[in-house]
Amino acid sequence: MRTEEDVYLNQIEIDRYPINKSTLDLIDFIRDGGEVKPIKVYEKSKGKFAIRDGRHRFTAYKMMGKQKIKVKYFKKYK
Repeated sequence: MRTEEDVYLNQIEIDRYPINKSTLDLIDFIRDGGEVKPIKVYEKSKGKFAIRDGRHRFTAYKMMGKQKIKVKYFKKYK
């Protein structure tokens, strides 16, 4: 079952932080009230995730000092 929820950024492992013009433009977009779609992650263990899609969105939220981000994933642990 696909789950969509807000999770803390520190629960998500990321292999690289892409900081480039796209990321900076995304920060401006979000600050101006723009909404972005949830990032896609997979659940590595209960409460721990890794990114499948959305590194720029994740990095933008991190650079903005946000604590949580909306994610989509298939829940496999109960």
